Amino acid sequence: DRGERILMEILEIDREGARGLLKDSDGRIKVAIVMGKSGVSREEAIALLEREAGWVARVVGDLP
Repeated sequence: DRGERILMEILEIDREGARGLLKDSDGRIKVAIVMGKSGVSREEAIALLEREAGWVARVVGDLP
């Protein structure tokens, strides 16, 4: 799955971890990235992304 591969590369996690983040984020890649990088809940990740107009880099900094 493409989403799993994206998370595996960006967050440097295994497929199982990526799968869990996707499940916990309701399949929303940006939310999963913020959750994985910041260690916040889905609700917190959504709020952070909304505050930054959906810009992941503004929430977590530069990504690889």
